[in-house]
Amino acid sequence: MHIKNYRVLTETHIWNAVELDGKWYHLDLTWDEGKYTNGKTFVKDKYFLITTEQLLSYDKEIHNFNQEVFLELKQ
Repeated sequence: MHIKNYRVLTETHIWNAVELDGKWYHLDLTWDEGKYTNGKTFVKDKYFLITTEQLLSYDKEIHNFNQEVFLELKQ
């Protein structure tokens, strides 16, 4: 599909970043995995195709990556 992407990592976690329409977005499928509650299945999408600013506003501990390495993702 020729979509530019990165595997972004910290010492404790890995997620992906993709370039779509000239902009970079994060997606963390681990944290957005499907859930089963009260007999119903649902999918969270809080960490799906979000900007670096959004990502860091949600979580600066696990998703705090080196932005000097991933310059395209720099806030």
